Amino acid sequence: MKRGSEEAFAAADDALTRGAYLEAFEIAKPWVDEGHDWAESCIGSLYQCGLGVKQDLEEAVRLFRRAADHGSAGAWYSLGVIYDVGGVNMPPNPELAGAFYQKARELGYFPGQPYIRPLR
Repeated sequence: MKRGSEEAFAAADDALTRGAYLEAFEIAKPWVDEGHDWAESCIGSLYQCGLGVKQDLEEAVRLFRRAADHGSAGAWYSLGVIYDVGGVNMPPNPELAGAFYQKARELGYFPGQPYIRPLR
């Protein structure tokens, strides 16, 4: 992590733990602009769940894709969850969800393991 990024990560994590979602957003936002996967995942989660911001699955997917491209196994898993469950204007896609869970597992993120589905 870039100098200062570790402190920002800890502060954003603390804000999330306290339920201070807008504070977490404000802490992470500058780091998203610099391409830090932890910040992209943090804000992606806020958009996914509508915490401190209006729920926006398309924005969540965009941010999780960026984080995944930066090597975040957790982002691959989060993409799997979105496509597994679906939502407004985003129908479930079990095949895509399974592929994302598999990628998370390949990168060592095992919470995705129970959800891996055989591809048809």
